[in-house]
Amino acid sequence: MELEFVNLKQCGRAPGEAVARLAAWHWRQGARVLILAADPRQAAGLDALLWTFDPASFVPHALAGGADQADEPVLISQEPANLNHASVLIMTKPPASPQAVPPGFQRVIVLIPLEDGPDLHACRDCFRLARDQGLNPAHATSLPL
Repeated sequence: MELEFVNLKQCGRAPGEAVARLAAWHWRQGARVLILAADPRQAAGLDALLWTFDPASFVPHALAGGADQADEPVLISQEPANLNHASVLIMTKPPASPQAVPPGFQRVIVLIPLEDGPDLHACRDCFRLARDQGLNPAHATSLPL
């Protein structure tokens, strides 16, 4: 598993825009993507944003729970189950540890929050643990185009 931490402050992007850009880029590369939202409000916001963030393109996606969720190239869920057989997981909240990352993904992207607080500290702790365990986590300061 590849583990990547995306620094939103250094990227200069809001969390929703970063998720949308990452999902779109990975989908265009042929990957299926699961976006793990923190709550129903965030899931609905990401759903709306994926329809509108880039007027020149369309990212096929859906909220989890639909009859065709297994067929969706990009799925937004609040549950870590890999319902659409995705190879890429985008986590909007940091895992407690590398072992808390849901299994079955080739690439896991964790967003580092903009503000100082518990989530930022959890990201730092998870990054250190992953490095100490030899997982060689990446730290991204920009987003793919």
